Amino acid sequence: MKSPIRILLVDDDLNLLQTLSDYLKHRLLSIVYMAHSAPEAFAQFDLNGPFDLVISDFQMTPHSAYDIEDSLRRKQGKTPLIVHSSLTDIDESRFHPDHFMGLVPKPGHRELFDLIAERFTYAKKT
Repeated sequence: MKSPIRILLVDDDLNLLQTLSDYLKHRLLSIVYMAHSAPEAFAQFDLNGPFDLVISDFQMTPHSAYDIEDSLRRKQGKTPLIVHSSLTDIDESRFHPDHFMGLVPKPGHRELFDLIAERFTYAKKT
């Protein structure tokens, strides 16, 4: 049996964060950690990392998913990142291709699940 997928969710919208966490726990064999801001995410990298996947909102003033990815690369190597955002003008080319799995528009729970299942083929519950 495969180990659970360790996912860090980062979003400043607490309701969406909880909803997405519940959805991923229900749909995937996953352990979900949550951070409400980029500084909390940076702390989670040290406290509970390494993670198999990080899913982050793009804009969490004054930080962005670019900051999350930068810290992620320095602290955890090639952990993949999915950006989950309602913004439509994000420059995806600024993300490092070794980390960036894709941009999923909010709420997009099903699209997010499909992207994760594509990377982690054992993620689908039977």
